[in-house]
Amino acid sequence: MDFVRLHARLHPQRPAVSDLSSGRRWSFREFDAFIGGCAAELLGSGVAVGDRVACLSRNRAEIVALHHACARIGAIFVPLNWRLSESELQVLIDDCEPKVLYADVAAAAAADALGLDSRSIADLDERSRPCATVSPPPPPVDVASLMLYTSGTTGRPKGVLLSERNLAETAINFAILGEVDSLWGCRHRGCNAAWWANPQSRSQRVSPVSFS
Repeated sequence: MDFVRLHARLHPQRPAVSDLSSGRRWSFREFDAFIGGCAAELLGSGVAVGDRVACLSRNRAEIVALHHACARIGAIFVPLNWRLSESELQVLIDDCEPKVLYADVAAAAAADALGLDSRSIADLDERSRPCATVSPPPPPVDVASLMLYTSGTTGRPKGVLLSERNLAETAINFAILGEVDSLWGCRHRGCNAAWWANPQSRSQRVSPVSFS
């Protein structure tokens, strides 16, 4: 299920995403439109079902939008760890063979060193606004929408494919096992995220998006 699209219909003005690094905020209606614009840009770039869309960037809201945009059009989002060396990144790039690569300013130099043609993720929101928002029929929930790489401690890193069903079940499991309640959020000590199980739910992402 496309939860952003759902909440854009049910609670369009409620806050959806707050980017602490830039101070920008989006309501559910605004973020739904952002995702639709990203999806239009990807389709206009020739990204098709099953194609990989890689991203080399520190945490930012655009990463979330790109992942949801990939899920809407049946592409596979591949967040790469910006802390990796050029040789380590080359192994992942050769493996996933991305159709498009997005990078932030700091990671663009690494992409250039690898001879990769990257797109700036910093102005993705502004760049996608002129694009006509697209809302294609949702792909089946068992179609992969995310690829996360293992650390490779026992050999070469392996790309693990996750479907929207996998991700939804993971969120539900976290809510149950983390004992999320509607007032105080996650009650487990050491939890690095705050969760509220009510219509204005919020969570804070601390670890890198590429972390599996």
